[in-house]
Amino acid sequence: MSPVAHHLKHALQLRRWGFCRFLAVAVALWLQGCGDLTLKPWHTAALTEEFTAAKADEVRTFEDYQHLEERLFAQLEEKVIAPTETGPAYALLRYSKGSAADPQQRRQNWNRSFELPADSAAGGVLLLHGMSDSPYSLRTLGLRLRYNPFYAYLEARVMAWIEGAD
Repeated sequence: MSPVAHHLKHALQLRRWGFCRFLAVAVALWLQGCGDLTLKPWHTAALTEEFTAAKADEVRTFEDYQHLEERLFAQLEEKVIAPTETGPAYALLRYSKGSAADPQQRRQNWNRSFELPADSAAGGVLLLHGMSDSPYSLRTLGLRLRYNPFYAYLEARVMAWIEGAD
């Protein structure tokens, strides 16, 4: 057998084993419950109070943004949190009221936008987190900027597809 044919044979065997591993992982995930095709409220809820360019005229200050955010979180409560199951089986579910992941259980809800004012700011910084994160993830950086001295805003985002933010 030529060296090229030998390498080709090994490549095909690796490809076959790779596909078998992929298939085994897919079956294991399916059996563990990832195969539930039922869409939950956070998959289907249409939230209309998220900031968009069309709302730019009504949101001129941070206070205006917080009022809009309040309406958004009220929609989230009504359309996602209220219809979501609760109890021990849902102890880690973000949208399950009273769960370990429920941000409303904390003294400060870190999913909300907040500001860290400096006594005499040299400048201002707006910190925006990623899609499935929350302002809390930027808190340490915000505190660092605040003491250097910058005025920091940490903005919460609930994505359009609802966690789609956290």
